[in-house]
Amino acid sequence: MGFLEGYLTAIETVFEQFLIEYGLTMFISSQLVSGAGLLFFIPDALVTPTFTMFYAESFLEVFAIATISSIALTTGNFVLYLFSRFLGERYVSDDKLETRFWRFMNWSVNKNAPVSLVVLRWLPIGSGLVAIPAGLLDVKAKTFAAYSFIGFAVLEMTLAFGIWYGFELQVFEMAGEIAANHAPF
Repeated sequence: MGFLEGYLTAIETVFEQFLIEYGLTMFISSQLVSGAGLLFFIPDALVTPTFTMFYAESFLEVFAIATISSIALTTGNFVLYLFSRFLGERYVSDDKLETRFWRFMNWSVNKNAPVSLVVLRWLPIGSGLVAIPAGLLDVKAKTFAAYSFIGFAVLEMTLAFGIWYGFELQVFEMAGEIAANHAPF
C-alpha cells in the first residue's frame, strides 16, 4: 500500500467515525466546507455516499440527504464565489483578464455559465473551485447560484441514489462474489 493510499484510507476511516458520532451536524458542516473549496482531502463524492450508507433507509431519506448536501455545497460555494468576486474587483486588472488564459476562462465560465456550472461539478476533486474564475469574471450571482445548485443536485442525487440502490439490489455483494470466484489465486 502506497503512502497516498494509506493516507486517504486513514482520513476516510476518521471521517466515517466522525460521521457516525456527530451525524447530520458533521454532514452539513463538511459539505459547507467542501463547497467553499477548503476540504480537498475528503471530496463530496465520499461524504454523501457514506452518509447515505449509514443513515438512509427509504427513498425519501435518500432524497433528503442529497438535497441537504446540494444546498450546503451551493451555500459554501457561493461564499467562495463572493470572496473571489471581492478579490477580482480589487486585485485583478483588466490587462490581466485580456491574456489568452483569461479569455478562455471568460468564454467557458462566463459566456457559457449554465453549461459550465453544471458540467464542471462532475470533476472528482475540486468541483467547487469553479467559483473562483466565476467570481473573478463577474458571473451574475443569480446565474451562479441557480446553476450551481442544479449541478450539485444532479451530482449528489446520482451519488446518493447510486449507493442506495446498489445496496438495495445487493449489487456490491454480487460483485464481491463474482470477483472471489474468478480470483487467480
